[in-house]
Amino acid sequence: IMPTTFEPDAEAAVRTAAGVIASTIAANKLELAAHLCSALVDSVGRVRPTEAAKYLLWMQSIRQRAYLKEVWLTALNPASETACTLRRIEKLEALTLPTLDSQIHLTTEKAYLRHISPAWRRLDVSAQPTEILDKVPTHVAVMCIEFCPRVSSLFVGLGVPDAATGERQWTLDKLLLSESSRRVLQQLVVSHAAWAPDAARFVSSYGDATSPMQIFKGVGSPHGDKALNKAEQSLEKRLAATLMVLDDVFLPLLGEGSLIAVALAAHAASGPHASLLFMPDAAIQELPWEGISAFK
Repeated sequence: IMPTTFEPDAEAAVRTAAGVIASTIAANKLELAAHLCSALVDSVGRVRPTEAAKYLLWMQSIRQRAYLKEVWLTALNPASETACTLRRIEKLEALTLPTLDSQIHLTTEKAYLRHISPAWRRLDVSAQPTEILDKVPTHVAVMCIEFCPRVSSLFVGLGVPDAATGERQWTLDKLLLSESSRRVLQQLVVSHAAWAPDAARFVSSYGDATSPMQIFKGVGSPHGDKALNKAEQSLEKRLAATLMVLDDVFLPLLGEGSLIAVALAAHAASGPHASLLFMPDAAIQELPWEGISAFK
């Protein structure tokens, strides 16, 4: 039986860390906020998983924001007013010894950026994730996979609807990553992205070789196409190899008999309307998660 409380000093430290996350985000110290969330998940995850899930989701929001910001900046016109304002903000934030005037200037620039850019406003992560999840239907389970900020461990959280309370009961688990595990995941992402063009070419070839009626009925050509079949078999082999490695890496977290797998199986058996909202870390979100054993 796991205890639900800590020693008074430790409990006070947990409350202090939890209390400063919102103010840290408001001060735009997002990396520090992510580390605070990670520390809280690490310390109370197994003891009070439902409480820890809030910090896990908040950490994912912060890290996902960084990913989306990079995507947005890449697509942004460098000569636009938004891009110029962002450069001014970055320059002001990089000051080693900021003055009062620079702080006022920084505040003004941020307010101006929020006014002119809806995309920037959408990158706000101050709202607590639990408030956002309240808008998700109660029969939907929520699963989150997220690296810690140091990428030394991987957290998995699963919130399954409880019919009695109408709320989600969370299960959390953690996998300590060795250097070899990190390299395997990095190689998986690289290799999976490398054969995306092959998959695109196959889809294009399939569309050219198949009539609309065949696509509608879900049948192939009665005459066959050797080149098309060979390309399909090649892609299937590469996908099967990727899934085999992915299953192997996540076996301690998602393998049969694990905490998450047991809770996930119970949710799947709860009824025909059981569904899952899956939120992986941005670094590994392109992997073929829908094919892993835990989701079968």
